[in-house]
Amino acid sequence: SAFFYSNKKTFYHTYQMKFDSKNDQNTQKVQNMLGVLGIKNENLSSKEPLNGVLCVSEAESVKTIDLYMPDMGHGAAPPKTNKTSRPAELVKNDLDQDKSVGCFELTGMQMFMSGLWQVRVFYNNGVIGLVDVTLDK
Repeated sequence: SAFFYSNKKTFYHTYQMKFDSKNDQNTQKVQNMLGVLGIKNENLSSKEPLNGVLCVSEAESVKTIDLYMPDMGHGAAPPKTNKTSRPAELVKNDLDQDKSVGCFELTGMQMFMSGLWQVRVFYNNGVIGLVDVTLDK
């Protein structure tokens, strides 16, 4: 009866990252960059902090990670970030082949209103990674 233990998933929601480059020199680079966010909370709610793991290409060049609500033009307190190992559930296929991929544990994401939020990843070279997360409640 050991298989009962495997019912609980580590990540209930996963989101792909898109990359934005303000400058043309980075456009080529952005095409090959990958990212994925896994949320550990079963329920996506603005009433409780969300926790997850973010795995991105060129992880060594990440400067900051923050939370932003584009429709409202404001952010929230940035999550606590700590480097963590690559979870097999998240890092597969293309991500697994990319040796520059690194992962960050994100804790205490206070997305305090329902609507569209972005987890924004700012790189030293000006590239910005965006993960859209929509909270219905």
